[in-house]
Amino acid sequence: MIKYIYSLIILLAACLVACDRVEFDDLASAEYQYVGVSSQTAPTSVTEGSGASNVVEIPLLYDVSSSSDVDITFTVTGTAELGTHFNVVNAKSTSGNTFTITLPADTFALAVQIETIPNYDESTVGNLTFSAEITDTPADVYPGTPLKSAFTMEIIDDDCPFIAADYNGTVAVEEVDDVFGGGSYTTTITQLSGNTYEVTDYAATVFGPGFSFQFTVDPSDPTNLIIDVPTQTFDAFGDTWEVSDIEGDLVNTCGLQLTVSTNVFDQGGGFDLNINVTSTYTIQE
Repeated sequence: MIKYIYSLIILLAACLVACDRVEFDDLASAEYQYVGVSSQTAPTSVTEGSGASNVVEIPLLYDVSSSSDVDITFTVTGTAELGTHFNVVNAKSTSGNTFTITLPADTFALAVQIETIPNYDESTVGNLTFSAEITDTPADVYPGTPLKSAFTMEIIDDDCPFIAADYNGTVAVEEVDDVFGGGSYTTTITQLSGNTYEVTDYAATVFGPGFSFQFTVDPSDPTNLIIDVPTQTFDAFGDTWEVSDIEGDLVNTCGLQLTVSTNVFDQGGGFDLNINVTSTYTIQE
């Protein structure tokens, strides 16, 4: 009896090993199919273009076993809108914020061709971004791993390039301050060197004409410039006044305008004034 039980145990073990071997063989023969973007090679920005569009290509890599074409659908989110700010040149179809790309049979790579739509504008929209994520694939085709399932693109607004010499001459000023209200007048911006300028008649509706200050422009973004006002002083009404920058100014240059935000207060405290002044300077052509 013991011998019989022992034989049954050996037979059961052999069966289990055989079953495991079959399942293992099935797993080994299965093929993992995927599609995605290589983050190392995908560009991340493109200029909008002024009068002519620009095209940038996003490489798709995939391993798909199919004797026929395969459709992959992307969903777009962000401030740049499909069909308004960009198109997908080689899309099989688009619908709302989605587009579909066809992967030809027996291939392993394809580029998604993004074409910008120039708006020929002088708007204050600035740079736009969008992300396109793979949201629909055929059965058993997985988005991403070992690649990325989405890509992000920034469309850089280059309709209004910064030309330093343009901001040099007579300007119309619209001034707003949080104490006296501000007003309108005409003054002069002088280009001292490079992107450094001097403005005469600073805050003229508050202090009257004759007082000046300097600022610099960082043209790293051709549309939204960064204005920096280094701390400086001038004398008026028997007191010394300090002018300094209000942080975080991004200024759109379209229409030959610069908007500069400053803080001014009397160092001696005789007037007990601390004023925020915003001045928009429009070049008179």
